[in-house]
Amino acid sequence: MSDQVCGAEGLVRVRPARDSDRRAVGHLLAVVFADKFAPVFGCDHDRTAAILADLPPAGTVYVAEGAGQVVGTFTLVLDERPPAPVWPVLRRHLRLGAAVRAFLLLELLGTSRPDRHTALVEAVAVLPEWRGRGVGRRMMAEALAEARRAGRQRVGLYVVEGNHPAVHLYTSLGFRVQATHRLFWARPVFGARRVLYMTAEVGLPPPRR
Repeated sequence: MSDQVCGAEGLVRVRPARDSDRRAVGHLLAVVFADKFAPVFGCDHDRTAAILADLPPAGTVYVAEGAGQVVGTFTLVLDERPPAPVWPVLRRHLRLGAAVRAFLLLELLGTSRPDRHTALVEAVAVLPEWRGRGVGRRMMAEALAEARRAGRQRVGLYVVEGNHPAVHLYTSLGFRVQATHRLFWARPVFGARRVLYMTAEVGLPPPRR
């Protein structure tokens, strides 16, 4: 499934990611979430991007493509999956001590698990130079549409409370805060005090005739 919007550089298309997109997605996540991943993987951007490209995703990865490059990404999680084997990936890129540290911090971050009525959106990211062009809005619209087509009643996501642009975007799309989680253990490492859990009702697709 794909869709298009017009940006300053021409058409932006949202589509499921291909294997050939993994490196670009890893780079994008390493850029956008540098503050989040530096405590986990270290400050080497290229190494962080390589690790993120290799880690198995929790769901289906989508990308926004504009001007011949990947400019945005998100992951849509429809079903609970068994824990991904992250340790072998960490050991390919990190020494033993660093790999143990990264593994423990990733365990603290945890993973999201949807119920049968809810789809989860994770790892929403847009390149800094492409922000303000409607890329994030288009990606979220695609996530809501895909969740509806999959028969889910709502879409949920987690966002850091102080991320005002993201909270504003999600609120404008119908998301409302359902819970607030304090991150006592994460604040010294990641600088985040609280995370908001927001949901939006998507309804069901019209019956086929």
